[in-house]
Amino acid sequence: MNKTEIKLEYEVALEKNEGIPAIIVAAGASRRMNGINKQFLSIKGIPVIAKTLLAFEKCSAVKNIILVVRDEDIYDLQLLAEKYSISKLSDIVCGGKTRQDSVLRGLSRLAKQDEKVLIHDGARPFVSEEIIASVAKALDDFSSVTCAVKVKDTI
Repeated sequence: MNKTEIKLEYEVALEKNEGIPAIIVAAGASRRMNGINKQFLSIKGIPVIAKTLLAFEKCSAVKNIILVVRDEDIYDLQLLAEKYSISKLSDIVCGGKTRQDSVLRGLSRLAKQDEKVLIHDGARPFVSEEIIASVAKALDDFSSVTCAVKVKDTI
């Protein structure tokens, strides 16, 4: 299935109020960044988390976005979502002590009829609509899917 076919199939699904919810986890403590929250660092003037949210916003395979963040970032992320017109954002959830706890809190906000979910790290803004849609499509055939890129020779 090519990129156009995937996109068209999920545009139809979205029109029928179908699609897959996405949980974006961005509740880290920023320990490795010495307290600097990398979610708010800019890439060409756009915060990392905004770029991530925009990728999921634009993807027709995604019906809604649940954002899991630190308690102290909730208000700033509400403002950011408004600024970048993230209309698929359905919920902002306070994260837990660990990544696992944060994902669980996001999962608790899914609708009862949701059978599939996409989970993505908020600090990974370069995911494409094509990759998101491909992973969503793969969930039609597999109970779980992960995305990876080939290792570069420069490592």
